[in-house]
This record gives sequence, structure tokens and C-alpha cells, in this order.
Amino acid sequence: LHVLGRGGMAVVHRALDQTLGREVALKLIGEDAASGSEGRARFRREAEVVARLAHPNIVSVFDAGPDYLVMELVTGGPLKQATPDLLEKVARGVHAAHERGVVHRDLKPSNILLTEHGEPKVADFGLAHLGGDHTRLTRSGEVFGTPRYMAPEQVQGRIADISPRTDVYALGVMLYEGLTGLPPFLGTTTIELFGRIVNDDPIP
Repeated sequence: LHVLGRGGMAVVHRALDQTLGREVALKLIGEDAASGSEGRARFRREAEVVARLAHPNIVSVFDAGPDYLVMELVTGGPLKQATPDLLEKVARGVHAAHERGVVHRDLKPSNILLTEHGEPKVADFGLAHLGGDHTRLTRSGEVFGTPRYMAPEQVQGRIADISPRTDVYALGVMLYEGLTGLPPFLGTTTIELFGRIVNDDPIP
């Protein structure tokens, strides 16, 4: 029907499931990602990850193929302010993912969508890390995530240390932001921000 959003890996459309007569979100692999084997592998990885997950606070996936994901359409937009009650629900969804061996690795307000009734749902598992999976789509020293919400092990590229605590850190950053109006760490450059994340304690 129309484009909902574009990212580095894919384009998400609002689409109509003609068989069941419902609107869905259709995520299609982007041209750049489709042209390389690693991009396709990452897209397949996301499908594999979300197929494991079923929780009221995680966006549901209805169907998947090599180049597409058909997902629940969440129409309330991204999270604007992380209040404790909303983050409690997000944390329950994230915990359910952790119980299935999945670490999201890119939790941030724009990856938490709200339903029309204000219920939060965790979305976009494109950077997810699977515990016990030794398929190396990421290599030690590579940095993936959104700088403001990244845990020290992400900042330092310590892939082997990625764990549920990585997501808990990002939830803490969002809660801190929601309560104080500022992130726990600021920097005029990414390098400065990373240095503070690794070396400093946030102001209580």
C-alpha cells in the first residue's frame, strides 16, 4: 500500500494480505543487501530469530521467505518517552527473547513500537545475537548497534561478551532518559561518547 520506513538492510511496507483480508507490515530485503551473500545471510538470520519468539510485547511474524518477512502491523508509531510502566512490559518481552537464546543487541526507542492502544512491542531483530550460534556474521572487533544505547562490550567490539546483560544495559539507558530527559552519557563525537560509556559512571 505504501512505504512505512527504510533502513540499511530493508524496506518496510504497509501491505494487504488478500487471503485473510488484513493489513500487515511487509519487510523486503533492500537492493544493496540482496546483492551480497552477507546481506542475505543477515536477513535470513532475522527470520530465523523471530520465528523463535512469541510474546505479547514482541512484534509477531506471520510468514517469512528468503527476501521477505510478513509481520504484525503496529500502527501507534515508535516509543517517544520511556516511562517505567511501558519499559516493564518491554523488559518482559526482552526477557522472553533471552529465554529463547536471543539477544536483541539494538534496543532503542525507535525499535519499540506502540499499538493503537499504547501497548509496546519490541521490533527489528536484524542485529540479534543467538546464544550458542557459532556462525560468524559478526567478527570480534566489529561494532554494531546505536551508539547512545550500546553497552561497553558492544563499544569495544567484544562479541564473545554479548549476553542478556547487553540488552539490560540498553533498557537502563532508556529508563534513565525517560526519568531525567537526558541520556546517561553524551559526547560531541562517537569516539568521545564511547570513551565515556567504557570509562565513566552516569550522574546518579
